[in-house]
Amino acid sequence: MNINLFPFNFYIFYAAIVLLIIFLVMTVVKAMPLLKALGDLKQPLEQMSTRVADVSEKAGKVTAMVNSIVSTVKKVVPIMVLLSLANEFYQDSEENGIKEFGRSTVKAIQKQQDEKKLAKNIAKLLK
Repeated sequence: MNINLFPFNFYIFYAAIVLLIIFLVMTVVKAMPLLKALGDLKQPLEQMSTRVADVSEKAGKVTAMVNSIVSTVKKVVPIMVLLSLANEFYQDSEENGIKEFGRSTVKAIQKQQDEKKLAKNIAKLLK
């Protein structure tokens, strides 16, 4: 059952090559508008990438500013809390004057230290 198609197998081969060439030409013709559109999009994409770079640079600067503000606030907040507590103790006291405000400040500091010790002891107990 050996079939010999000697002259015809070359014709089939040539037909396959011709079909391949036709499909390649059709693909190139259909792809040319896409390539032109990609070329037209190149400049807007570059502009967008420069804008993104600028925005990321500004975001970095803003982050640095926020971090500096936060560090300043972290330094100021304990002092404000202490003055607020001292003012509360001063308002509750019977006497007035700078000496009484000093005593109120000492009481506020002692209260904060006692609260810290209490929180530390509770944390130890919960462990």
